[in-house]
Amino acid sequence: MDAASILDNLTDLGILIRVEANDIICRPSNKIPPELKPFIREHKLEIIDRLRQQAKDNLSQCYQQRYTVEGLTDTELVELECRIEAEGFVLCYKV
Repeated sequence: MDAASILDNLTDLGILIRVEANDIICRPSNKIPPELKPFIREHKLEIIDRLRQQAKDNLSQCYQQRYTVEGLTDTELVELECRIEAEGFVLCYKV
């Protein structure tokens, strides 16, 4: 079983999965089948990487839908997203 299959199984069971620091948080945790727990431990780093990538992809789509990003490179868009995450807002203006 790989990270994608594990995440699919958890989602199918109605379990919400997120990353906090370097931990995987599942709610409600009592719904995780005991036979799935060893696979989660074994593939923890892959699961975290996949969840972080999904979050980045979702964030990029969100900003691209909400804000005009004409003229911004992908690198500039990622920098903007990181600043918004860190500071809560970014003042943008066009000259």
